Formats: sequence, C-alpha cells, structure tokens
Amino acid sequence: GEADEASVAAAATGDGAEIVTTEQQLNEILQTALADQQDLPISDVSVRLDPGAIVGSGKLALGFFNAAVQLSLGLSAVDGKVIPTNIEILLDGKPVPAMLQSQVDAMTAPLIEEASRADYGFYVESVEITDDAIRIVGK
Repeated sequence: GEADEASVAAAATGDGAEIVTTEQQLNEILQTALADQQDLPISDVSVRLDPGAIVGSGKLALGFFNAAVQLSLGLSAVDGKVIPTNIEILLDGKPVPAMLQSQVDAMTAPLIEEASRADYGFYVESVEITDDAIRIVGK
C-alpha cells in the first residue's frame, strides 16, 4: 500500500479524537520501523492482535544463540499517553533466561520510551485492543 494509506486514520468524534489501527497497518508500521534498524538481531517479525494484547513474534539470533521469540504486551492510558504494560517475552515458548534478561530489556526499553514520548496531538483517555484493531480514544 501507499504510505498515506497506512497512515493512522484519526476520526473526530464530537470534541474527542479516535485512532484506530488495524492489525495490517500495525504490521506495515512495524516493517517500516524495522527497515531502519540495520543491526537488530531479529528477523521474520510479525504482529497479531489478541483481545487485550499485542503479540509479536520473530526469530532472534544473538551470537550462537537462536530462538523463536514472542513478545506480548498490553496498552494502558497513563497521564494522557499510551504506555505498554504487562510486557512478556518468551524464547522458544519459555521465559527469558536470566542471563539474557538485560539484553532483552535493552531491546524493549527504547520501544517503551518511544511509546511514552509519542505525541498523539490529544490527551489519551482509553486504549482498547480487540482481535483486529487497536482503538485509542482521547480528547
């Protein structure tokens, strides 16, 4: 699709604002973001939406270590911003080993920081994740 097609559609509802991002748009945004990161040790990344959670999966390669990685997180509205919550990472279906936890944290920290810095142009009041879209409602 064209870039403007993938851009997030904001529909004004009265004096509020609503952003709906579909699973497909999310994958397009993700691929674009990953294309800028040359040295990420992750490939075959895709995202799906479950009720209440965003679930991303891919293949992780750190040195000799290879694993299927799955990241799931919820979203909450905090102080007018969208903040990731309940971040859970599984490697080959198991929790991250302690020795790799700091590397994983280093990879997820920028995502959280970026999310908390994002400016939606309005005060976010609620975030809802259904199995096909994320709805952000604000004023």
